[in-house]
Amino acid sequence: MTNPMMQTFTPAHSRTTRLLRVLLPGILAVLLSACAGFGTRQDPNEFLDAADYDRLKQVSTQPGIRIFRYQVPDLLGSQTLMALLQALLSGLALGGIYALVALGFSITHTTTKTLNFGQGEVLVAGAFAAVGSLLLLAGKPYTAVLEPSDVTIGRYLLALTMTLAVVGLIGVLLYFTAIRPFFGSGGMSWVMSTIGFGIILQNTAMAIWGSSSIAMPSPLGDDVIRIAGAGVRPQEILVIVVTLTVMAGLDYVLRKTKIGKAVRAVATNQQAAALMGINVAAIVVLAFVMSSGLAGLAGLLIAPITTASVFMGLNIALKAFSAAIVGGLSSPRGCIAGGILLGCLEALIGLWRAEMREITLFLLIILVLMIKPEGLFGRKTMEKV
Repeated sequence: MTNPMMQTFTPAHSRTTRLLRVLLPGILAVLLSACAGFGTRQDPNEFLDAADYDRLKQVSTQPGIRIFRYQVPDLLGSQTLMALLQALLSGLALGGIYALVALGFSITHTTTKTLNFGQGEVLVAGAFAAVGSLLLLAGKPYTAVLEPSDVTIGRYLLALTMTLAVVGLIGVLLYFTAIRPFFGSGGMSWVMSTIGFGIILQNTAMAIWGSSSIAMPSPLGDDVIRIAGAGVRPQEILVIVVTLTVMAGLDYVLRKTKIGKAVRAVATNQQAAALMGINVAAIVVLAFVMSSGLAGLAGLLIAPITTASVFMGLNIALKAFSAAIVGGLSSPRGCIAGGILLGCLEALIGLWRAEMREITLFLLIILVLMIKPEGLFGRKTMEKV
């Protein structure tokens, strides 16, 4: 006879999780349908090419010819497909920036179980270090304006080297001033210390360059490149190529080299890694240098697209952190996938309704956290007590 007191029951959170798994596809479908429905264009001329519309106006002035200014949009036509392709290309570039910063979050978290909440300001430092380096190489004062002729490919590569050196030094300073004094002491003191470090970086950049945005020309020019009819700027293609190259290289280093294996060993168990002869302190410093280098690289790549601004770091870092949470903070590949996913979704949703981007993205993040708190590619951690 079964004891009623010993009967198993289903916890409430498990029932909720199963329910959400059933409802999630429908919720996402409703959200996407709402975005498409709310964003339906009302202007009948919007789907007309500008040159075609000018020709139509000229023809309509001839006697006996009457043209109705209305065209039913073909939702699966070439214009829509072209717009989707263009959004995907822009989303890949934007997602690449998110992925670089998210990867930096993952590296520091896996090695020290801490996060740099000033990561966005390190990105700002990278952007302005690039601007300052280019001005220096062009022989101009730091308050001057960059001209397209000042940014050659050679100077851009030199500016990249100088930028990585600057942000790498920032990573070392960050660790020794904002992380190490509080490391292992318990509590969340490092949260405020990293935020404070970021504020110092932001205000230092503001004291030097001011609060106005600074234009940084692309070394590849601004001529639009057509890919299957979709327009994309050369800098966006450069962002995609560099991001994929860096991610592939970093993935190889972390998985196939001795340094990468040492980083993974420290991430798994610092005490065991020390017993194996690994210099844990050096690996932790290297992790912060790599994290800052990724953020600085992202700043250098995105500055020609959005201009360099002391205020651009917070929004990018917030979405990059969201990408890391969605993909899995413990999984570098998950952070990459999360960044690209969020970038593409943001661009695609913006096609229909720009103000729906943030709503849809963060609703998706909340749903993912409710169903899979460790992220889509993350692993559950079991702590011994």
